[in-house]
Amino acid sequence: SFHLLHGKQYGHSDGKASIELMYMRVRIIGKTPKPPGGKGCQSNLPEAEPVSQRKIIMKGGTYQASVYRRPDLRSGQRINGPAIVEQDDTTTLILPNWSGKTDHAGNLIIERKES
Repeated sequence: SFHLLHGKQYGHSDGKASIELMYMRVRIIGKTPKPPGGKGCQSNLPEAEPVSQRKIIMKGGTYQASVYRRPDLRSGQRINGPAIVEQDDTTTLILPNWSGKTDHAGNLIIERKES
């Protein structure tokens, strides 16, 4: 079948030649299980407790930022900026007048506070 198709496509073919596969792409489509947890967050949790404070300088202003450890955050906890959230592979800065809230899947949702 390969040699017939090659002959049609390119106008020549060697039916006695061996076929060598050089590159192959595969596309898989499937269903994955939903992550555990519900749609809502626990809303009765207190605001997250910082592990320390740190001075930061932004746009010529100096701020005292609360520092949080990402693994310590629980679903529904809120963090008010300015704040720093530290984890092994990244650091997240929450600006003044912004806040972060952890959802049921552990995501940190950052939103601007209404003025």
